[in-house]
Amino acid sequence: MKGEASSPADFRFSTGEGGYQGFFWGRTLTPIALKNVHLGHSVHFEIPQMAVFDGTANGETMEGTFRDGTGEGSFRLEKQLDWDDPRNAP
Repeated sequence: MKGEASSPADFRFSTGEGGYQGFFWGRTLTPIALKNVHLGHSVHFEIPQMAVFDGTANGETMEGTFRDGTGEGSFRLEKQLDWDDPRNAP
């Protein structure tokens, strides 16, 4: 039986000339460019050679399932303010 594990990770998404793009920061703290980023009510993005994510977006939250080298799991991402966002000022 597979237990439930939570791994903190940072994802950053933005809109560019060619559509959406994104980056992932894991334990190595080195940004990895995401591939095949599609954001809307349905979301899809890939961390090259690591995992494929599919799910839905609702307001400030994305959730769904991912597949990686060890199998499948679920994910939930919540939008956070950027550290340099004026709304984060003390």
